[in-house]
This record gives sequence, structure tokens and C-alpha cells, in this order.
Amino acid sequence: MKHQPNGIIEGKLTKLGYGGQAIYKEKNTLLFVPRGLPGDVVRMKIRKIKNKYGTAEILKVLEPSPHRVSPGCHAFETGCGGCQWLHLEYASQLFWKTQILSETVKHIGRLNAKTASAIGMKNPRHYRNKLSLQCGRKGEMGFCRENSHIIVPFDICHQECRANQEVYDVLHKLRVPRTLSQIHIRCNLNGDTGLYFHNPLKTKELFQLSRKLQGEIPKLKGTGVYTGRTYTPLLGDDCIEQKINDTVFRIPFNGFFQTNYTQAQVLQRLVREALKPDSRDVIMDLYCGVGFFALDLAKTAKYVHGIENNDSAITSSFHNAKLNQLENVSFVTNDAKHGLKRFKKGSLDAMVMDPPRTGCEKAVLDEILRIRPERIVYVSCAPDTLSRDLKILVEGGYTVQGAIQPLDMFPQTFHIESVTSLTL
Repeated sequence: MKHQPNGIIEGKLTKLGYGGQAIYKEKNTLLFVPRGLPGDVVRMKIRKIKNKYGTAEILKVLEPSPHRVSPGCHAFETGCGGCQWLHLEYASQLFWKTQILSETVKHIGRLNAKTASAIGMKNPRHYRNKLSLQCGRKGEMGFCRENSHIIVPFDICHQECRANQEVYDVLHKLRVPRTLSQIHIRCNLNGDTGLYFHNPLKTKELFQLSRKLQGEIPKLKGTGVYTGRTYTPLLGDDCIEQKINDTVFRIPFNGFFQTNYTQAQVLQRLVREALKPDSRDVIMDLYCGVGFFALDLAKTAKYVHGIENNDSAITSSFHNAKLNQLENVSFVTNDAKHGLKRFKKGSLDAMVMDPPRTGCEKAVLDEILRIRPERIVYVSCAPDTLSRDLKILVEGGYTVQGAIQPLDMFPQTFHIESVTSLTL
């Protein structure tokens, strides 16, 4: 039977795909179904379909999956895109993250590497240390609806750290400038917070709002503004501090850092165990950020180099090295492919790289294959680009060692962090 857009069909959903959508499969049709779960029997409406592939919307769950649970969140039920699997029991989330990563590596990477079971959290709630709010022209704020710019308001987000929630509670009661497009709040485990605004200009109104917030939020350390071109501190400090294992980090309000402090400790240990640094090693931390891996590895290695294209992060990495009294580490602001050009073949013993979701550029992988470090640890947040890059590295002479280890940095979402060890 040939299906058409707006057609109504009933059927059983069988699995989950990367992106968080459930999959419905017939002989000649494969549909991706948001908010569906494996085991659901549903009535659905086809939205788009082309060349046997399409998307469908659930009209009614006729028989729920045995793994379906109450999300306990009004925003999720009204379309918030922050979580995709809040209605899926946590053990099943870990199972599917392991399964999706394994299948992606085999399908895209053409590799037979084993995938270990995903490392989860004892308490997979209240873990997000950064809260990103979208702001509307009428002063509303909240999260975006999935695949949309429509703002979904909320009262409580059970995935956010409580300190961020407290800042949001105060913001929600105030009048904020209508020119704001976003507000980002970051906290540490001590409850210290900082925030910055996305606004076309640095204005007196933002200073006044900052003063009011500092008066009502005792542990608010500072505020800043990003105008689209530059970031400028407004009041107070521009960083908070957080200790991960034995390393203290100054984290800029507007900089990148791991979103989940609990799992960040696990991730740092996994990288150390995979890389096995010793006192003779010269190591590269590619896409080093504020020195999250570099500073930990420098405590054992002979020397660690860091490359990062974000000036603010590099400034923080130098502060962090000094804060932790480490002198055998250096950082440079550059993009990865150009930063690697100054290293000769054989000049690096090992490398850890944690690229963005888009993975490594081909030119970056070419430079790595030219330099040929003996060991590489690839930290990834996207199975598809990881698999693509692993294929190139394996074809260039590397072998995946042991099992690829997924780590659940983002409970209630489809995102999958992983650590892969390779040797030359």
C-alpha cells in the first residue's frame, strides 16, 4: 500500500533512532515518529513522505509501550524541545543509547568495534548546570518548541540544577527588556550563579536589571551581555569556579563547559584511563576549551598542548593552569587544522580530542594522520560524525582498542556522549 501525506494509519513502533524519534516500518515505508516509543501501538497522521521515507504525528496511543512513564512535566506535554525521552523509563534510555551508538558505528563507520553499556546516573534529574532561555518580543521567556522558534513557558524544569531554577524564578517575576533574545544562566555545585543577556546593545536598562537581580539573588556572582559581536561583563565577576575531581576550573558565563558536573567527573576519569599518560608523554588536547582534559593530564604527562578557537576559553585555560599550579601546559588560540600544522610527524605521543557535534574537518584528520600520535582518545557527542571520523582514522592506520564507551551526559534526551580509544 502506498502512503500519502495526511494519510491516517495504525501500527506498532519498533525502535528508536538517533534524533529521539521512534520508527515505524512496513515493507515499503519507514516513518520517523516524534514522541513515540518502541512497543507503542499508535494511530498516526503522515506529515511528509518521499521515496518511502517520511515523518508522522501521533494522534492517539492505542496501546502504550511497557516502558512508557508519566513525564511529570507540563512543558514537555505541550511541546518543549528540551527533552525528547522524558516519557521513557531511564533504564530503557540507557539501553537505546547503547544500541543507537553501536548501530551507527557499524552502519556509517563500517566498523565491528564493540560498544559497552552506557554509564548512567543514579539520579538523572537536576543535572544541567546551564539554563538557556529564549525571550519573546512581549517579554515572555521559556524553551523552544521542538523544531520551532515558538516559546514554551514553564514553571519548573526538573532537569536544571536548583540554583539555576532559583534565578529563573526571580527573572520570571520581573519585567525584562523586550529587546532581549536570550538569557543564559550558569551555576556551580555550591549554588553560585552567573548570567548573561543576548541584546543588540549594552544598555542602561541591563545595568538596572543586573543590580536588581544581584539584590534579590545573594549568590549571583555577576552578569554580562553578548551583542552579537562582543561579550562584555556588566556587573561583578565574569566566571564561577567548580572543582572536577582534583582540578579547579574558572568557567566563564559565556564559555563552554560540560553541562553535567556529575558525569563530567566520570568523563575525565574515562579519558585518563583510556590515554594512560606517563611522565614521558607529550600530549595534545585538541578543541581544549578551558583545559578540561589538558589540566588533568598535565599532572602526569611531560607536557600538554591545547588548541582552541575561542579566545575567552583560552584566557580561562591559562587562568586555570595558574590556579592549579601547572607549568607543563600551554594553550593557543587557533582553529584545529592550522594549530596542528606547527607539529612535526612523531612530535606527539598521544592526543585527546573533543570536537563539536559536527565532528572533525577532513583537513584536521589529515593533519592527525600526518603527525601520527601513537594513542588517540576521541570524545564525541554525536554518533554519526564520530563514526565518519573513526572510519577515516582506521583507514589511516589506527585500530579501535577495547569497546567504545557511551556515557549519559544528557539524561531525558537522545544525545549520546562517548569515549573511543585508538592506537596506531
